[in-house]
Amino acid sequence: YMEQIPVWKKYVITPEEASLLFALPAEFFRLAGHLTKKGIYDLPCFWSGSHLKINRMKMIEWLNDKSDGREDFKDLISEVEKEK
Repeated sequence: YMEQIPVWKKYVITPEEASLLFALPAEFFRLAGHLTKKGIYDLPCFWSGSHLKINRMKMIEWLNDKSDGREDFKDLISEVEKEK
């Protein structure tokens, strides 16, 4: 039996957990993860097979860097939707 670790203590989290913790849609993390895999974006993530994993500690740093008032995460989702 494994004790459940709270999301805010995990080092690696899923898009769903990142959504709960960082108040962005899970779809954002999935899209950003795929774009990062293609070298188009810079989400602090990695893949374990087909499973996207996000480095929680680096995600905090990443959000701090992106929090300059110029980044609009909805733009990323809109751009990806246009490409479909």
